[in-house]
Amino acid sequence: MDAVYSALNSMGFKNVEIVVAETGWPFKGDDNDVGPSIENAKAYNGNLIAHLRSMVGTPLMPGKSVDTYLFALYDEDLKPGPGSERSFGLFKTDLTMVYDFGFSTSSQVRTKSMSLLSLLVMIKKKMYKEIFNFLIYIIINNI
Repeated sequence: MDAVYSALNSMGFKNVEIVVAETGWPFKGDDNDVGPSIENAKAYNGNLIAHLRSMVGTPLMPGKSVDTYLFALYDEDLKPGPGSERSFGLFKTDLTMVYDFGFSTSSQVRTKSMSLLSLLVMIKKKMYKEIFNFLIYIIINNI
């Protein structure tokens, strides 16, 4: 983050807002994949969420939480390529949670979030991914 921020500043683009558009970790992959596992995905996403909520920031941007979008809210079973490409979802395609990723500290908030997700299933699926990404943004940033 700081390298990008510093490079932009040195080129004259002062105080540009940086957004992480996509980050995540696959929870499973093909037999020859190294790294995809529920434990690794849970650690990556859980630590990311904890860091963003802490508002620690970075050395060049202390006290700032960068807007970050997790990839992906749900699995993409029909996506071509290696198995890990289909397994970034926090939820399966039936909207059951793959693992507890620390979305909230309260079961009441988690239940409310799951109710919203269930409601969204009934909304036109054309906006499915965009709506879910927006919900992730809202919940992570405690809006």
